[in-house]
Amino acid sequence: MVANQILASGGLWLNLNGTEILIDPGPGCIVQSTKRKLRADKLSAIILSHRHLDHSADINIMIEAMAQSGFKQHGWLFAPVDALETEPVIFPYLRSY
Repeated sequence: MVANQILASGGLWLNLNGTEILIDPGPGCIVQSTKRKLRADKLSAIILSHRHLDHSADINIMIEAMAQSGFKQHGWLFAPVDALETEPVIFPYLRSY
């Protein structure tokens, strides 16, 4: 399903009383969210449950988009330690965003 994108696998976008939260931005997240007119720069948080590609493939581009390439550093990133240290899936330069 991931390779063919038969079903969108780009994560789960929540709006909780005006707070935008993205969970597990998998492959195609940036494309699917843009199609649906969801604005990544409005995100308050990104949550990564684990580092498998079907959950983390677009994590870096979504962090970059949330923080407007570092020009608007805001928001929260919640991720397991191994996604940051052991075998990182989040680029080091994005951690300061």
